[in-house]
Amino acid sequence: MELTIQHIINKLFQYFIDNSLFSLEENHSDIFELSIEPELERSALLKSLEKFEEQQLVIRLEIQGQLVFLLNKPLQQYSQTIQISGQTACRVANTVNNALIRCGNSEQSVNSMELNERAIEMLLQLGEAAIATTD
Repeated sequence: MELTIQHIINKLFQYFIDNSLFSLEENHSDIFELSIEPELERSALLKSLEKFEEQQLVIRLEIQGQLVFLLNKPLQQYSQTIQISGQTACRVANTVNNALIRCGNSEQSVNSMELNERAIEMLLQLGEAAIATTD
């Protein structure tokens, strides 16, 4: 079992895609399938949820003595802005465009100067397909 804040944050993001409420006590097993050190895991979960609070993704509530975190808005509405170098943008566009050419779908090519969520989604699909073929 991997216990890093980044790993837990990723698991929480996955959890919040389908759920809007996280109870520190009741949903512990949704993040840690096998609990080895419950107190350490609880502390790490709390620290990770505090990072969600800092980004105003969740608010902390106490319901009947239990700590719960409620999403402010669905994660599908949460957006991020990232900066990447021109070299990385070019690599993303080339990777996606080469895959599209191989599939005979080059009319959907992406521009390295105007990368958008669609280009990233296409890159994710390529990565997921590559992982699936190695399983």
